[in-house]
Amino acid sequence: MLDKMTKADVTPEVKETVTALLVKMTYARLMREEVDRIEREVLQTITLYNDLDLELLGQRGHPIERKRTLDPHQAYQSQDDQALAAYYTLCDSAERDAGIKPPGMDKDHCPALVAEEAQRKAELAVMDASAKMLQLDFDGQELNHRLMCDPKGKGLERRREWLDLVIGLVVNL
Repeated sequence: MLDKMTKADVTPEVKETVTALLVKMTYARLMREEVDRIEREVLQTITLYNDLDLELLGQRGHPIERKRTLDPHQAYQSQDDQALAAYYTLCDSAERDAGIKPPGMDKDHCPALVAEEAQRKAELAVMDASAKMLQLDFDGQELNHRLMCDPKGKGLERRREWLDLVIGLVVNL
């Protein structure tokens, strides 16, 4: 394992993967903002309720009232299959009309989730390249696993810190 680094130790692969990751992160964030905006607009025209939340919390004896869902990240809680189907169809049409969902993309695919998955893959590429650069005894997949399996339950935080350090290293060069 490398214990000291100079500017010359930063490999071209690390630089390339970080650059690709920054592009994918930016794109994923823009796609998420646009998809959420469109889906919030659609939710103004379709009535969905927090049925699943109501059912789960009601079973535990927690008092909860039935509320209309206006957050696209909560739409799945509705148990009204017809309304959900209409919601997803309207979202698909609106996203295609806005030009953020390409014609060849499946109806049940979300452009933001597709972009976020591309970002996740780019993150793994950075981890793999940085593990090689630091001459670790394992690859990026194992690095990801070790970071995520933090015994204190801070795996996501540790993973984010690793990526931030590698990105910072490249950007500050």
